[in-house]
Amino acid sequence: MNATVRLGLGKLAGRTLSEQVHGAIRLSILAGDLQPGRFMCIEELARDLGVSTTPVREALVRLEADGLVDLQRNKKPVVASITAEEISQIFAIRRLLEPHYAQRLASKINKEPSAAQSTRDLREDICSYLGTVGSSAEEQNLYGEYMELERRLQELLLPVGEGDVSGKVAALVNNYVYRLRIFSQEASKKEKESRIRAVSDEHLRILDVLLDGDVPGIERAIIDHLTHSEERSLAAREHSRERRGVVQRRAT
Repeated sequence: MNATVRLGLGKLAGRTLSEQVHGAIRLSILAGDLQPGRFMCIEELARDLGVSTTPVREALVRLEADGLVDLQRNKKPVVASITAEEISQIFAIRRLLEPHYAQRLASKINKEPSAAQSTRDLREDICSYLGTVGSSAEEQNLYGEYMELERRLQELLLPVGEGDVSGKVAALVNNYVYRLRIFSQEASKKEKESRIRAVSDEHLRILDVLLDGDVPGIERAIIDHLTHSEERSLAAREHSRERRGVVQRRAT
């Protein structure tokens, strides 16, 4: 299997073949292995995954509904791109949703010791991780651990595991949230470290107000974080476009 599809089907046993293929391609898109704007060859994907083209076609239809793939009649499927306008729309939606989810989480923390412990554990892990930023750790490990901590916070705030409407909406929003990280992966180590410190500080503030049960503070912390995140995402997207433009000019 080449680098096009990151996840093997054997790790997704117990699900239908179409679901396994959907999960494999989805992960590759969210991980940045399949870049925005890239054309996708159905036959190649089927060969990589060792399946027929039928489950691949079914998976692509689902991925279009997820907002991850663009399907146009008589054209090759393409990994969906993200425009500046779409980024602004994503954050406008997150400003409406995430304070609501965070307040639900605060209520859960107040009632369930396990939820409070998970939140405290995450806070402790972020503090511990910040102590390693700027050390001699390899860049891949540095960013990989940061992404895992961010994923844990996102799962706390947007409970995609819930089978109700809220969970389904959260899953769709998370697809866009994870895709925004593709632009940050192209930054230099110094840029990544600066971003990591800023984002982690904002995450700690959110966790603190959640643990304190400060309802007005929760919304302020979330909105402040999302405002800064939108600015960083738009800047990262622009820098990514500039870098790719330089590479293309050099190639010609």
